[in-house]
Amino acid sequence: MNYLFVVRALIVSCLLHGGLTAQQWVRPKPLMDRNVLKTFREIHLEYPLEARENKVQGTVVIGFSVDEKGNVTERHILQSVYPPLDSSALRLFDLILWSPAKLYGKGRACPASENSGFSVTFNARKYKKLINKRGYDQLPQPFTPIDTGNRVYRLSQLGQAPEFDHGATYKTLNDFIYKQVSYPEEAVRLNISGTVRLSLVIETSGLPSNIVVKEAVGGGCTGEAIRVLQKMRWMPGRKDGHAVRTHFELSVKFENPAQLKNKNIPNQTNSGI
Repeated sequence: MNYLFVVRALIVSCLLHGGLTAQQWVRPKPLMDRNVLKTFREIHLEYPLEARENKVQGTVVIGFSVDEKGNVTERHILQSVYPPLDSSALRLFDLILWSPAKLYGKGRACPASENSGFSVTFNARKYKKLINKRGYDQLPQPFTPIDTGNRVYRLSQLGQAPEFDHGATYKTLNDFIYKQVSYPEEAVRLNISGTVRLSLVIETSGLPSNIVVKEAVGGGCTGEAIRVLQKMRWMPGRKDGHAVRTHFELSVKFENPAQLKNKNIPNQTNSGI
């Protein structure tokens, strides 16, 4: 009996120190999937002018701990490059919402020593191209002052809800979506229709972040809805006279052109980020 106990104890020890399979132990990860995270970096990355002028570039690595609910409880610089770049990397990291580590499907706290960290790379040549692609260098500030607490508020908690910035080109949010959506050829071919439902955070910059799919539609519709959402710009939500981060949900309805009376396919162009 003692021998069996020792064997079982050894097995448990191995599982808790790296022997778990992918299905049993999952490290913390952003709520955004990999493709959305890539575009998130492109939209929100700031490369301080001071660092560019001094021709400083490299990869900052951030170590962090996450509790059982996915809240970041501590973060620090594991690999430093240059103080302004370190600060910019931390600012980007602080925008990310996380899914907790999971053990057998249940949320578990994860110390920094148990995850591989988060990397932010600064490359001057690529950043110059990125500025041309997205149309801005430093992040916009459509409303000041800005709440610096980093909390994400619900719409019901705000004094003023976010407002879509349609500019002079579009009349409404729906007009923007209709003119920007390119109905995927695969969805047309397979006669797919449906509504994609997405959740996101509208940042104090008016830019979207942390896009998560709540309801998906096949045939490329979900990806197209995300692409269009990533192009949207907003006047951020306000609370107590400050711009704040706001949780928001948006639905994009796809009706197969073959089923519509006018048989028109929405705008087929794909431009921007």
